[in-house]
Amino acid sequence: MDRKPNLNDMDESRIESEEYGPLLDLDYRFFEYLQEGVIVSEITKDDSGKVVDLIIKYANLAAYKQRKDLEIGLIERSIKEIYTSEEVEIDLKKANEAIETGRGVKYETYRVKLDKHFNVTGFSPSEDLYVTFTTDITSKKKYAERLNEERQKLLDIIEFLPDATFVISEKKEVIAWNKAIEEMTGVDHEEIIGKDDYAYSIPFYGQKRPIIIDLIFLKEEEIESKYSYVKREGNTLFAEVFVNNLFGGKGAYVFVKASALYDSAGNTVGAIESVRDITRYKKAEIDLLESENKFRSTIEQSTDGIVITDENGSIIEWNKGMERITGRKKEDELGKFIWDSQYDLLPEEKKTDESYDYIQGAIQEFMKTNTADWLNKPLERQIQHPDGEKLTIESVSYPIKTSKGIVLGTITRDITK
Repeated sequence: MDRKPNLNDMDESRIESEEYGPLLDLDYRFFEYLQEGVIVSEITKDDSGKVVDLIIKYANLAAYKQRKDLEIGLIERSIKEIYTSEEVEIDLKKANEAIETGRGVKYETYRVKLDKHFNVTGFSPSEDLYVTFTTDITSKKKYAERLNEERQKLLDIIEFLPDATFVISEKKEVIAWNKAIEEMTGVDHEEIIGKDDYAYSIPFYGQKRPIIIDLIFLKEEEIESKYSYVKREGNTLFAEVFVNNLFGGKGAYVFVKASALYDSAGNTVGAIESVRDITRYKKAEIDLLESENKFRSTIEQSTDGIVITDENGSIIEWNKGMERITGRKKEDELGKFIWDSQYDLLPEEKKTDESYDYIQGAIQEFMKTNTADWLNKPLERQIQHPDGEKLTIESVSYPIKTSKGIVLGTITRDITK
């Protein structure tokens, strides 16, 4: 569609062409240089004074480019010939609003035949004219739609994460609250989505207060000085805490992980926090610690000597009974290889390279195979105190199964007569 307005330099107040017809009192040349589409329409009213149609009298080059897919001329056409009835209804409603109020109107519309979205600004400079400025926002609209689609995909993923998870915006407004966190807190997502002002902390602590996710917005030195229990790894914060209000007031030990969210320019646009219930593991850890303490207490109170190694053969336990029997202090023996310790206990006349190799070889073979013919059998031998006193002892060695492998335990008794 070729349109070239005939600009008449002799009369700057008008523009004439066969396509437009003469339109007085407006300098339309200015419109030709605008990027917005400009359309000037003649108003048609019914007997009541209501606008019922708009007849296009002028369209600038940008307006034609915006509507080039119509493949028809615009001048002297009614908008009813160009747009759908729904679009016409909106345009006429806005035109009437502009005339009735005497103010401009702004709105967004979708042109079906063009498959384009436009921002429209309309005003009526006179009783018989209506002017619109249109900006094609299709690309922005589609980009926003793609962003919304990606955002919805992210929200869908968050919804089905096994860990309790929520997301806040940079204004600390809750924008995601998944099913797992509903179950943990008893708060439905419909009750909390859109709320701000630390509303997300109430299900955890019963009051509005900063929680781990809020520390994302603090400087590192503030975190270190005020929240020593929080650990940082890159842009992610970690913490283990006990929260009383969870699971209907039963409380739970939780592992909390919070990270900042960024836009494509690297600006912080929010934060995400996941909360994992570790109560079962924490209780098992506490039970194990209590069990270890009981075990250690039993070892310390035993009159028999007890020695335990790790899976590499290093001594990790040497009780008071062993100190009394051997005359060697716990702090001197811990960390030594068991074969070195046993060799050191031999009487001086029995300390030979052959005896050392035999002791070391026998124990290391057990470490490799987890079996030996001397296990679970009482073995009698002589040892010598650092002061030279010689004793006869009876020892029974036995394997101990741990999560890391097999370790060696030995119970020793003084049988000197």
